Amino acid sequence: MFLSVVLLLIARVVSQKEKLGAYVIPPLPGNVLPILHQVYLWIEPDPRAHAPLIRGDVNITVEVVNETREIFLNSKNLIIRQVKVDGNKVSWEQVEPYLLNLHSNTLLSKASKHQIWIEFDIIDSNLAVALATIGIKRDSYNDTDGRVRYYVSTQGEEFGAHLYVPCFDDVSMKSQWSLTIKHPKSYKALSNGKLLSRIQTIDGYAISKFEKTPKMSSYLFTFCLSEFKSLTTKAANGIPLTIYMKEPEFTKNGSSGLRYLNETFNFLSSALRPSYPLPKMDVFVAPWEGFSMENWGVITTGGDGMDFGTTQHELAHQWFGNLVTAKSWDQYWLNEGFATYWQLQNFPNEITNIALIRDSIFVRDMLDDALPIVAAKRNLVQAPWSRYGKGALLLCMIDGLIGKQNLWNIMNEYLEANAYKSVVTAQFFASFETFFQDQRGELAKINITRFGYDWTHQAGYPIVSISKNGENYILTQKSSSGNGERWDIPLFIQEDLLCSKNNYSIKVFPKESQNLKLLVSSLPKSPNFNIGYGYYKVELDEGLFDERVELFEDKQTNCDSSAHYRFLVEGTINANKNIRKKSTNLLKKHFPERQEKQFTDESQKLRLGLGIF
Repeated sequence: MFLSVVLLLIARVVSQKEKLGAYVIPPLPGNVLPILHQVYLWIEPDPRAHAPLIRGDVNITVEVVNETREIFLNSKNLIIRQVKVDGNKVSWEQVEPYLLNLHSNTLLSKASKHQIWIEFDIIDSNLAVALATIGIKRDSYNDTDGRVRYYVSTQGEEFGAHLYVPCFDDVSMKSQWSLTIKHPKSYKALSNGKLLSRIQTIDGYAISKFEKTPKMSSYLFTFCLSEFKSLTTKAANGIPLTIYMKEPEFTKNGSSGLRYLNETFNFLSSALRPSYPLPKMDVFVAPWEGFSMENWGVITTGGDGMDFGTTQHELAHQWFGNLVTAKSWDQYWLNEGFATYWQLQNFPNEITNIALIRDSIFVRDMLDDALPIVAAKRNLVQAPWSRYGKGALLLCMIDGLIGKQNLWNIMNEYLEANAYKSVVTAQFFASFETFFQDQRGELAKINITRFGYDWTHQAGYPIVSISKNGENYILTQKSSSGNGERWDIPLFIQEDLLCSKNNYSIKVFPKESQNLKLLVSSLPKSPNFNIGYGYYKVELDEGLFDERVELFEDKQTNCDSSAHYRFLVEGTINANKNIRKKSTNLLKKHFPERQEKQFTDESQKLRLGLGIF
């Protein structure tokens, strides 16, 4: 059940979020940086009102990095009414579909601060009505009385904020945001900050004003309007947690969704530092079927409600992605890989879950062009598996290598050192330097800078082939991509068949070594060379495969059935035809009730991808 939750999440991202990312814009020049976006919006959710969806203005406080007369920021399909710099009207032009160039009347000097004010409208041509789109969404639903109602929400990832407000829509340019919304009084408004005030006007509207946010990237700025019902509780640290849903889903799933939110928020708040920095946490459950979005302080999601795994993933983003953000989208795994890693925590059968996800991603890598975790190239199918799945599995491998508590401590030091900043991969691995400098034995063989670079920048994954020659096991490595990549591989050698996560030893296979010899006498009979933590594929020769089959047969009554099952499933995608055949027959013998279509299909696809039958 848990595996399907994780894989469904990644698959959902493949089919939805990466379609969002098909719209890519280049970074802004950086000669002017935003400090604060103050947004005022007048929103009419109901199209029957025959009014623009949004009328608004934004006042942006900026600081000049290099003297200039030109200010570049992002806007697409917005009707720009007028622009002022420091209160003076200025000329502007749309130099690209996504780019505005403002011409200041005076030279803006280095280190000076200025105010940019832009008045704008959004019309329906800029409205996101399909699921796989970014920007502002307006959609309808039928309430329990059959009446048509409307709601509004936003999707800013990856480059969507400038579709609903002119802004510096560059992930590396963090600023504070504030929002004031005028809206029909029957609607509730949500945004990243806490609601400071709500005033009803004489024309049937209300004005909701929200607290200023901490520094954050533009894609996290959000607002939602609806007539949904809500349910609130308080987390252990006193933070209010609220879920918003329409009927009948609210009555059916509201309480369970709030329970998931409370349990996962409490777990992550106790495990991560610094403390959650916002004064509230909301979840807005819209009627669409699809992806979830980790907007800071307001998670938006679709369907009937929140499941435990999705909730924990999006909440983990409040630290990994929101507090500390990838500096560019090729570093995206620093957001998504980390959130997926934390999604795996606090669940039973951790090693089994890791191993099954790993094997599924092995299949994905063989079916598509393998990409590294840090990949400049965008591939709408493969990229999420690299950034979400591979990124999480790399962290799981480090977890097994140095111990969970050590990893969590280092992650917290990384969060505290980089709070409200944008980072790159090298900065994360630099957090490990002190730890590895103090190590002895196998861990002393790892240069963490090289280790981090190779595992994030090389395509594919290692295949470790193992044979026995007299008194030694002989291990060799090659890359699944066939391009000659090599890694420093931590081997997680299980010492019995019970799959105890505390019952394994570590051997490091250096990338410079053509092979690694391990004394047979130093290890138990037919050891498992990957307990599950390792992001590498083991290929036993036929003799060792038969030895391990015999051992499982002898200990059938007391060995771990999940380990036995995984061993045979992995055998169905072995390069050796005889091993594949034996594995298939043994699966039918020992696990007839578990002949899952998932593995049958993946094994067949992998064999086709490898050209082996």
